[in-house]
Amino acid sequence: EYSSDSGSTWTTFTDGTSTTASTTVTGLSHSTTYAFRVSAVNAAGTGTASSTASVATRTMTVTQLDSESETYQRGTSVVVGADGNPVVFGHRSSEQDLRISTCSNATCTSSATSTVDSTGNSKGYSAALIGADNNPVIAYFDSGPSAVKVAACSDSTCTSATVTQLGYVSPSGAWVSIVLGADNNPVIAYTNASGDRGDVMVAACSNATCTSSTETKVWDGEGFETTEPHGGWVSIALGPNDNPLITFYAGGESGGLHVIGCGNATCTSVTRDRNLIASGRYGRQTSVAIGAGALPEGYNDRPIVSYASEADNALYVGVCDSTCMLFTPDTALGAVVRQDPVNPPGFRGTQIAIGTDDKPVVVFTDSGGNVSIAECDAWDCSTGATISTITDSGRGGSVSLAIRDSDNARIITYIDDAPGQLKIAVLSAP
Repeated sequence: EYSSDSGSTWTTFTDGTSTTASTTVTGLSHSTTYAFRVSAVNAAGTGTASSTASVATRTMTVTQLDSESETYQRGTSVVVGADGNPVVFGHRSSEQDLRISTCSNATCTSSATSTVDSTGNSKGYSAALIGADNNPVIAYFDSGPSAVKVAACSDSTCTSATVTQLGYVSPSGAWVSIVLGADNNPVIAYTNASGDRGDVMVAACSNATCTSSTETKVWDGEGFETTEPHGGWVSIALGPNDNPLITFYAGGESGGLHVIGCGNATCTSVTRDRNLIASGRYGRQTSVAIGAGALPEGYNDRPIVSYASEADNALYVGVCDSTCMLFTPDTALGAVVRQDPVNPPGFRGTQIAIGTDDKPVVVFTDSGGNVSIAECDAWDCSTGATISTITDSGRGGSVSLAIRDSDNARIITYIDDAPGQLKIAVLSAP
């Protein structure tokens, strides 16, 4: 039995009859202290309850950012600032601008919000990082010029920013992802969709503010199914060789989950260009992270990819070798992902990150519109994952995930779609 009110009332957890001396109690609430007691049961009935033991569940703090009157849609991204506090970007729909909320503490119960780009055009998919100067950098889609932009903040709260426009894209293909290169300059991957093709582009910035860059088409989407978002859900990470590695959905039966391995830091050459899974429309909602470096030789620094299948919308994780020549797919995490609209994009459905315990974590929007996380039980997720609900409003979407190194906390941002509220949840480590 367990109690959340210091033993005033008790709830029986029914786990059947067993001689096993332990069980896992499910259905508990976060940020709650529970008292537990056990009783022996046999043919004579139920014995006297044991003494109680108390334990607190993980803490989770959920906060709405900006004022209640402001509405947001799409494009949320979260990173951990140099001070250990979250930094959140979002697209304010009422003013069509890009906003930043800088949290004042670790759980973001207070924050300051300001505008980064006020051009008055719709801002879509976005991705952010903290630069080598400890200031935020964000890449995002701007519908005005129909282009990807990069905003490099001049300080930690982004009181001003250097905004640079990259190549032109179609609104139906404005997926974007960002990583800090080995030279400490940003590298951006994005989809350039036009007509019946969706090309994957890489812009390797020449400096910290990305006022100049080398832009290269690394994948040509011509000839792939036009009804599919080929080149969609692009995600970039820095591979074990310090060169960028990109995963994306190549579209349809002949495309599937695809990987590009760059041959140099600017991705002007490619050493790996292959389908990881080429059948069954696998690879939607893809996201890639690099596995822990502390694992045994041969298992460390491997790209780990989360993705969904259109067939059953199930959430999967697969593991590459260091160069993605080999790929071990289809570890199902026991969750179903909502397939968000692809036109326009901006509703990031999943994102993967690696915890300080070397285990992958995936945030996702489930089929019921609830924001949840899957926390893998092993470095490769091979033994399954624990699923936890962040919000059960049925209106969540446009998720983003960061993991704080100092305490392994999971930091999740999302849009509560119906009222358009930008929210942040900080969940303590398991």
